[in-house]
Amino acid sequence: PDEETHCTFPINSRPRLEPPLSEEYFGNFVSGAQISCTTGELLGHNLGWAARMVHKRLVTQDDKAVRQFAEMCVKASFVAKPYSKPNRILLGWSNKFDMYGHEFGFGRPLAVLSGNGNIFDGKVNLNQGREGQGS
Repeated sequence: PDEETHCTFPINSRPRLEPPLSEEYFGNFVSGAQISCTTGELLGHNLGWAARMVHKRLVTQDDKAVRQFAEMCVKASFVAKPYSKPNRILLGWSNKFDMYGHEFGFGRPLAVLSGNGNIFDGKVNLNQGREGQGS
C-alpha cells in the first residue's frame, strides 16, 4: 500500500499556447504530464477520485507549463520511450483529439485502431466511439 504508482498521459498542447496554434496547423504538439500516489491511496478511493487527479493536473497545463516542457525536451534531448516500469500506466488517446472529425478526402473514418505496435504493459487507450457520446 505504500508503493508509488504513476499515471503518465499526453496532452494536446496546441490550444494551450498563447496565442494558440491554428486548427489548420498540420502536425502534433503534444506535451506530457504525470500524477503519482501510493497504491493504498489509489485502492482506497473510487475511479472518480483518480479521474479528478488527472483533471487537476490537466488544468495546470497552460502556456507557461507547455513552454517549460518543450524547453526541457530540447535541453535534455528528450526522446519518449514506452513505459514498462512496475506500478505505472500510460494513458493514450483522448476524446480531446478529434479522431473522427478530420476529412482528408477519403470520407469519414470508419474506425480508429492503434495496432499491435502501440501495445505494452501498462498502456490504456481511451477512444471515443465514431458516433460520439460513448458510442
